[in-house]
Amino acid sequence: MKSPDIETTVGIAEFKARCLELIEDICASKRDYVIVTRNDKPCARLVPVSPNDSFYGCMSGLATMRGSITKPVRVRWKSLK
Repeated sequence: MKSPDIETTVGIAEFKARCLELIEDICASKRDYVIVTRNDKPCARLVPVSPNDSFYGCMSGLATMRGSITKPVRVRWKSLK
């Protein structure tokens, strides 16, 4: 159960000191999110990962292969001259 008196904004130094505690609070659903500030300006937001989010395959199709990856490269490096 989320407590209404739990602060949702922390300074970057406090975040560094309490990082594991804040992550545990989010995992236990005690908080919806935490906003991390630097010089009183928001710089990051810590949120729980949705069960539907997947990191596997998220970059699929963003890279292409040119040429062969098994043949030797015919490039003369400057460091070898």
